[in-house]
Amino acid sequence: MVPTVRYWNDHYAQGTGITVRVTELDRVGYFGKLETQIASRLSSPDIVHPYSLHLGRLMPYLEPLDEYLKRPEIMTSPDGEKLSLGCGP
Repeated sequence: MVPTVRYWNDHYAQGTGITVRVTELDRVGYFGKLETQIASRLSSPDIVHPYSLHLGRLMPYLEPLDEYLKRPEIMTSPDGEKLSLGCGP
């Protein structure tokens, strides 16, 4: 994720006013820390890495993105380039 965040910040942060920051949690107790952050709503991440979602007890705190991702007007980069979810040809 670090290269992706760097790319965003280098290319889009100034134009959008959104700077992305990576918060890496130690592997020891990762899921407990993640659950605490999300459930507390005091210091929750905006985006949770998708591989963390197998932990079912987080699901009540997460909003599905399916409806957003179906909207073509938001599936573009800040400079108008069409985005792909990378799920097919």
